[in-house]
Amino acid sequence: ADTKGADIYILPSCVHELILLPATWIGDRQELDEIVKDVNACVVGPEDRLADHASRYERSGDIRII
Repeated sequence: ADTKGADIYILPSCVHELILLPATWIGDRQELDEIVKDVNACVVGPEDRLADHASRYERSGDIRII
């Protein structure tokens, strides 16, 4: 977040990886949840799923579930 100078969204890809996106890149936050849900349903096995939603990390130190 500090490197990009922006809040970030955390997309739980699976238990082995996360995807981080600067919040300035995102237009529709609900779209992120749909992406996570679709990937979980099509690619990630139930035992490897972390969550069906994205989270937002604010540079102030707060984490919020979208």
